[in-house]
Amino acid sequence: MRKIKFYSRIEPVAKFFWIAILIILFSVISKLIVTFGRGPLLPIVPPLVIIGLSLVLIISFLVTSYMTIDKEKKIVSYKAGPFDGEIKIDKIRKIKLNTRMYVGLKIGLSFKKGMIIYYHKYDSIYFTPKHSDDFCKQLKLINPDIEIVP
Repeated sequence: MRKIKFYSRIEPVAKFFWIAILIILFSVISKLIVTFGRGPLLPIVPPLVIIGLSLVLIISFLVTSYMTIDKEKKIVSYKAGPFDGEIKIDKIRKIKLNTRMYVGLKIGLSFKKGMIIYYHKYDSIYFTPKHSDDFCKQLKLINPDIEIVP
């Protein structure tokens, strides 16, 4: 098995929240079109563009939030909507479990606690995998020096 993909966990409450946000945005778009659709379009174009881009961004996060472990290249690649990148597994220093991160890059849609992966000297990324234990186990197989903090 060369690559293993770990999707972000999303609980029913979080799923309900994101669906509610999408419904609200669709409703606002519909209301703008119905209210101002017969008049000049120029005043409603900027809000429609902003709301439309917000919808696309939220949907892209819901569909593409995952990390992939490539055992041959020894990298972890991540994708969340338009954001993606790679981390060399030998540069991962520590993984802190059952925690939250309030600033920085987050690959997670869950409202529950996830993990923070510390790599290089000062870099970190937050992830909420569906299977945290298996994710950590796969990383430790490649780099046994990773410190796992419960």
